[in-house]
Amino acid sequence: MENENNYYNQPETGESLENQGSDVANQQTEGQPEQQSYGQANQQTYGQSYGQPNQQTYGQNMGYGMPPVGPNGQPLKNNYVMKLTFSILEIISCCIGNIVTLIMGILGCVFTSKANTSYKEGRTEEFKSQSKTATICLWVGLGFLVLELIFVIIASVLDAGPSGDDLYVKVDGETINVPSDYSTLNEQGFSLDEYDAGTTLDGNGDFGLYQMMNEDGEYVMWCWFYNDSSSTKPLEECDIIGIDVDYYCENYEDYRTSEGLGFFDTADDFIDAYGTPDEIDRDGDEAFYAWYFDNGSDPVWRVMEVTFVDGMLYDIDVDYKK
Repeated sequence: MENENNYYNQPETGESLENQGSDVANQQTEGQPEQQSYGQANQQTYGQSYGQPNQQTYGQNMGYGMPPVGPNGQPLKNNYVMKLTFSILEIISCCIGNIVTLIMGILGCVFTSKANTSYKEGRTEEFKSQSKTATICLWVGLGFLVLELIFVIIASVLDAGPSGDDLYVKVDGETINVPSDYSTLNEQGFSLDEYDAGTTLDGNGDFGLYQMMNEDGEYVMWCWFYNDSSSTKPLEECDIIGIDVDYYCENYEDYRTSEGLGFFDTADDFIDAYGTPDEIDRDGDEAFYAWYFDNGSDPVWRVMEVTFVDGMLYDIDVDYKK
């Protein structure tokens, strides 16, 4: 009975081991190739299909590319912010420049923006061309602006004479603007004497020259009074459109023009300060010079007149004429 049992049990046991071995072999044979085939192949296919192609398509669809590179393989500089800033400055500066600077500033702004777009999209040749054009426009605009400023400086040097509100004189230590009025000069310590106080001027442009004195009663200057109204007015209500000081006025040595000139300066000093006189008149020992400011505009203009006798300054007259 043991033999029979062993006989029947052994074949079953052997067959089971054989089958188990076969199963293990089949598992190794079938498992690894399938896993390798599915894992590597599918992973490679998945990566190529999803990663690289999709990434390339996404970049192209978004409009971005690699930055343009130069001959040495290094990325080119864009300088977008700097060029755009200079473009805007040239556009703004047209108020002191000229129309060329304005146009060049606008063109520089346009081509700078185009170059920036080409740079982002990786279009090297277009970026180079547009960036170069923008640079040329900006330099041309800057050049014309500099020329304009040079001309302005030269013109201001050649026309050294005062104009507008800077026409004034200093009498007895006080600064008097031309034109002015009696009440203002009175506050500065100047007044008419008792003989001229209350004197009237007819309307419609009547004018006259009257002497003024300081608080000490010294006659320090002459004033041109002007009545621009249609009715008669006393001097105290009229405009003062000129200051005249001569060699016989008290404290004449303290007199100064707005350029700092006085009675101890020569004709050449006045010409150096105010430029070539608009009028010159010589009669014997006397020499008369006149400068017309504000281009001698009519009906309002300013004039400075100086008279020399034997080379010495005798009279300085600064007027605001209407």
